[in-house]
Amino acid sequence: MSLIPSFFGRRSSDPFSLDLLDPFRDWPVASSGHETSQFAATRVDWKETPEAHVFKADVPGLKKEEVKVEVEEGNVLQISGERSREKEEKNDTWHRVERSSGKFLRRFRLPENAKVEQVKASMENGVLTVTVPKEEVKKPEIETKMLKQETTVTPPPHILIFPVPLQGHVNSMLNLAEILCLSGLHVTILLSDYTHRRLLRHASLDSRFSRYATAFRVATISDGLPDDHPRSGHRILDIVLSLKEVGGPQFRRLMESSDGGGRQRVSCLIMDGVFSFAIPVVEEMGIPFVYFRTISACSFWPYFCIQEIIDAGEVPLKDKNEDKLTFWKKKEMDLMVTSVPGMEKLLRRRDIPAFCRVEDVNDPGFQSIKTETKKTAQATALILNTFEDLEGPVLDQIRKHIPNLYSIGPLHSHLKSLLKEKGIESSHHSSSFWKEDNTCIAWLDSQPPNSVIYVSFGSITMLTKDELLEFWYGLVNSGYTFLWVVRPDSVIGDRDEIPVEIEEGTRLRGLMVEWVPQELVLGHESVGAFLTHSGWNSTLEGIVIGVPMLCWPYFADQTTNSRFVSEVWEIGLDMKDTCDRVLIERMVREVMGVRREELLKKACGMANLAKKAICEGGSSYMNLNRLIEFFKSTVL
Repeated sequence: MSLIPSFFGRRSSDPFSLDLLDPFRDWPVASSGHETSQFAATRVDWKETPEAHVFKADVPGLKKEEVKVEVEEGNVLQISGERSREKEEKNDTWHRVERSSGKFLRRFRLPENAKVEQVKASMENGVLTVTVPKEEVKKPEIETKMLKQETTVTPPPHILIFPVPLQGHVNSMLNLAEILCLSGLHVTILLSDYTHRRLLRHASLDSRFSRYATAFRVATISDGLPDDHPRSGHRILDIVLSLKEVGGPQFRRLMESSDGGGRQRVSCLIMDGVFSFAIPVVEEMGIPFVYFRTISACSFWPYFCIQEIIDAGEVPLKDKNEDKLTFWKKKEMDLMVTSVPGMEKLLRRRDIPAFCRVEDVNDPGFQSIKTETKKTAQATALILNTFEDLEGPVLDQIRKHIPNLYSIGPLHSHLKSLLKEKGIESSHHSSSFWKEDNTCIAWLDSQPPNSVIYVSFGSITMLTKDELLEFWYGLVNSGYTFLWVVRPDSVIGDRDEIPVEIEEGTRLRGLMVEWVPQELVLGHESVGAFLTHSGWNSTLEGIVIGVPMLCWPYFADQTTNSRFVSEVWEIGLDMKDTCDRVLIERMVREVMGVRREELLKKACGMANLAKKAICEGGSSYMNLNRLIEFFKSTVL
């Protein structure tokens, strides 16, 4: 519809105009009321655009509170205004007061396509603008059929991420989730009820993802464990095996419901390395799936070669009737493992992932990791949190079996880089299962540069009281100040039984806390080295910062990571399979003193390579772009 002429009589040419009430039309108005008379003769133009009906009224000098815009009788737009003015003049011989007022009222019957509940009005430079949006016109299907492919807007991919409910796995998956949201994808992360409650209690999950609005959401399922189950590090297999047992039906219901509820269908599943029970569900629905192994490439590869290790007789490690205490000290643990291609001259039996260091090949954990790892090759692709300059030769070996491998790490650093690239402030957001004690930062501020050894054994490691004492004496006797993270559940037995000498003595030599913001701690100038369990997230954080490491691996991939830290990357020392205060003292002195400069030089070099990988044109940057394009191709 074209602009309706501004002839403010009966508008006989306007089928939608009503009889207009203008009480001032044709009235003789005195000059003293000229201003209000102009107001009473207000003209209103009505223009229809493809999106809306737009009304404009010239009301110079009008105040916003002097006008009303209303919808009456369902679809009648009423625009009205009223203004009063009083003018007084005085001199010695006479006194005169003039009063004038003006009103106008315009009413328009709106067509059926008007969205009367969405009327908007604005005032600028004496012009009132009223906008009434229109309903979208639905053209006959026969008219749009040939143009459908050209005009349809492809919805963003909807990615479902399913991590193992453990701190390290969830942390990596949340970093990936935010990277995907930044790239314009929609993400749902599937957490266990217990994990979700802990994140809500201690992490900043809501504030972290609030900027992505509806592009990110959390779904939950039960892990199948009773409420009183500790879900602590030494019970990790309970968690994984229980979730595998009860997760199938819950996962199926979630996937079937994802077709509705106002959210588009899941276009791709990213799942952790031990959740193959989800494969039949997504295959039935024709949805591609991708594995994201949150471990290093150097530990994934021996897992992938488990059958070859068995065939070579390199596991099981001993006769099950042999005395376990003496076995670990035997020279057999230093025999080379020759059945993992590319690592024939590197891995000893003590260096293979701990799940492979079994006495019986029927061990449940061993069988689970063997079965699950082989299924990785069924996936459309594999994501690893690493970068080419760090693990290139190992990645080449894996690609012989899984060509679609995307190395996009270090994820935590990659995320920060992308946020900066988009001009978004990258503040610290916790993804921790424990409350972070930020008072340690002020304590570090009071220490000299490079004087503190930071000690943390991660989210799963469990120490006996004897091991706790050995570490404490080793740290104290080294002469270096230490910041030591001791989780509430990290000591086997009653924490109240921890010797008093540890807590009292620590006040003189260091600080002991339950949990810390680790990236901030590692980046602090007073930290000179990192005594670590060699978990992959912690290892990558140390690599990005460029801090030398002293490794005391606990289990799983950590035993392999520590070997690469010391012998391949040469950025730290390996102290596995022993817990002796004399050795700990000596190794702390080496990493903080005797060998620090040598290790620091290598660590800084690797840190530079990590930064290069995530910059524009870097290997991880390019691989991430390829991965995003793959996800976009999965939208049906």
